[in-house]
Amino acid sequence: MEAITDPNTADALEALYPRLAAETFTAGWHSRVPAVWPEPRTEFSPRLWSHARGKALLDEAGELVSPQQAERRNLVMFNPTEGNDYFATPTMMAAYQMIKGGEYARNHRHTPNALRVVIDAIDGDVFTVVDGVALPMNRGDILLTPCWAWHSHFNRGTQKALWLDVLDVPLVHRLQPMFFERGDAFEQDIKEQHSNHPFRIETAKVAQQIASTKPGNAWASRRLETPSMKTITLTLHTSGSGGRSGWIQSVENRIYTVLEGSGQSEFVSETSSEVLQWARGDVFVAPMWSRHSHSVTGTSQLLEISDRATYEALGFWREAQPQ
Repeated sequence: MEAITDPNTADALEALYPRLAAETFTAGWHSRVPAVWPEPRTEFSPRLWSHARGKALLDEAGELVSPQQAERRNLVMFNPTEGNDYFATPTMMAAYQMIKGGEYARNHRHTPNALRVVIDAIDGDVFTVVDGVALPMNRGDILLTPCWAWHSHFNRGTQKALWLDVLDVPLVHRLQPMFFERGDAFEQDIKEQHSNHPFRIETAKVAQQIASTKPGNAWASRRLETPSMKTITLTLHTSGSGGRSGWIQSVENRIYTVLEGSGQSEFVSETSSEVLQWARGDVFVAPMWSRHSHSVTGTSQLLEISDRATYEALGFWREAQPQ
């Protein structure tokens, strides 16, 4: 709004504003917060959580807290922006979860879509049960638990298992259709057991398929087919030693977890730059519209978990023009 130069008009407007507020109106031309701006902005920042530190802290917590007490024994990763102590991005939460040998994480269901990325597990020992179907949780596997699916986890071995949970809880909070229900029984009845199922993705097999089609050590990416996950997109990135991605900048929020290998990710803006060094099991976030690229120091697999599906469904998805 252009400045008002007539003092009488200015005084009359100043008298009008509190009367509008008293009747829960506000003048659109006088808003303290702009309704639109030139490009996406967020208070969330790039952040990395160490697998080694998370595992050590979960081991400590495991001596103090059981799955019966905590529902889920997990360490939630939060982005330290003002007013936030629970979410990694504005639309997704992430957590390391651990269950010991012989433990069972109880049966429940909820509105948020969820997935598990297995970081440490003995093949054949650990299972997720989704709507009565037991699915193996082997290292590198992704287990999907879509909205309102019953799910529980158990470890029939003797060694601890650790995985990454990602859920669209913040998105559900903002839209507010939250429902949660515990099963009548602590454990879920197993009706079937499958290793090949739409709710289980073996990233090792996907990486082999990518390797058979890409040249040398080049960076390669494949978007995974997950029709049951309406809000979340999964992309597997693979590279040989010395590989590098191009620059990435688009509207989705991204959570990355390192399935194999090591490397670094560089984030740049008009005012700053930052490099995050990562290794197997680490988790890091690239908030929306952050310009970043990845480079690897050895053969690596990087899983990207994003809210791109949400933006695509709404017609909001957009990427920056190459610079």
